[in-house]
Amino acid sequence: MYNEVVNSTITGALTTGQALFVSTTSRILIALTVAGVVLSLIYVYTAMRKKPQDNL
Repeated sequence: MYNEVVNSTITGALTTGQALFVSTTSRILIALTVAGVVLSLIYVYTAMRKKPQDNL
């Protein structure tokens, strides 16, 4: 009985650690993706704003 409890506790801790690691990694990837999209949108927006001024 004691052995089973220890094994299940270790398994649970490993699973939780793995889930936290994966979620942290995915958060970083999502943050990088969002930052890239925002930067590209800002770049496109400034490029669009510059064109009419150049024409004028």
